[in-house]
Amino acid sequence: MKRAERPKLAAVLLAAGGSRRLGQPKQLLKRHGESLVRRAAGLLLSLGADPVVVVTGFCSEKVSGQLRGLELVVVNNPDWELGMGGSIACGVRNVPAGADGVLVMPCDQWRLTLEDLFVLLSAWKSDISRIIESSWNDEKSCSSGPPVIFPGELIHELLFVKGKRGARSVIDRHREIVSTVTLENAAFDVDEPRDLDQFD
Repeated sequence: MKRAERPKLAAVLLAAGGSRRLGQPKQLLKRHGESLVRRAAGLLLSLGADPVVVVTGFCSEKVSGQLRGLELVVVNNPDWELGMGGSIACGVRNVPAGADGVLVMPCDQWRLTLEDLFVLLSAWKSDISRIIESSWNDEKSCSSGPPVIFPGELIHELLFVKGKRGARSVIDRHREIVSTVTLENAAFDVDEPRDLDQFD
């Protein structure tokens, strides 16, 4: 088990997609008067991640405009249409050397709270050599996915992920060091117009 007194956690927030099924950019959707991308970025900053790298793509200028005044690194992925994997790689390229881990999170998990992220962080701090993946119960099964924390030793592998599967290939390749943390709020994202009915 590997520990560090004050491990350095960076974060990559994914906000580049075109939201084709939704019909409008999910990054700019507002809930309680705040855009999803700004809300998610604020959570990561409050968590203490440093740096927080936000990857934009579709509607890049509008998305960047939502982040004014926040101490972030904002990068544009010109190849955002090729899938989430390329955006992860684009973001990770801006994570400084020496980071003990990187948290990867999409911007549309609108029910995630700061408390949820602290649960994830606490699990990672207990052994920073492990991958910490979120899990939740669907109607028929248990699912897993982001937000995910990857250990520093695997950050270089994230530089080469591609396509729609995102970082799933890295998780599958290192299944022996994956731990899951139950975060039921991670189940709620925005992909289709009907998902907007969940907003409270």
